[in-house]
Amino acid sequence: MRILTHLALWFALAGTSLLITAPAHSASCAGISMPDQIEKDGEKFILNGIGLRLSRFLAFKIKVYAAGLYLTKKSPDPETIISDDQPRHIELHFLRDVNQNKIRNAMQKSFERNAGELIDTLKVRIETFKDAMTDLKTGQTLTFSYLPGKGTTVTLEGVKKAIIEGADFASALFSLWLANPPNSELKVGLLGGDCQ
Repeated sequence: MRILTHLALWFALAGTSLLITAPAHSASCAGISMPDQIEKDGEKFILNGIGLRLSRFLAFKIKVYAAGLYLTKKSPDPETIISDDQPRHIELHFLRDVNQNKIRNAMQKSFERNAGELIDTLKVRIETFKDAMTDLKTGQTLTFSYLPGKGTTVTLEGVKKAIIEGADFASALFSLWLANPPNSELKVGLLGGDCQ
């Protein structure tokens, strides 16, 4: 009887320990889980949502990456997220290989589609940003973190590739996913909807 009591107590404590140490995830998409909160450069971010970047070929939808948008305060309003000079962080977890030319061309077209009148003002910085893009492999993570007064840091697999200055650039960058994205499912997920 005493052995059974000790075993029950051990399992109860082990279960409590697992509950305490297990990392909390609020959402997952295409097999990618992202934590509720992260800290970058001393700033705490909360997961706003996860979306899926899809590429369409004929009747097929090809999964390119799962993206997680982090803010200091959750928001369902894309215009506020884009226009307010606030810390923002997005990470792209690649689900397939994308070569350097494709990612650079896709980014250029997205800036042209979303930046509007700012495109000429941002031209040099967009080129610097595109120069930081390289071949991306399945399983790699590319992140963009903006902090007011410090600029947007481009990081690939934990290695800083570039820092682009300006709140205007950050707004143009985040509009790629939150204004007129390449597929609507991506925006829906990043704003807190279901990952489709």
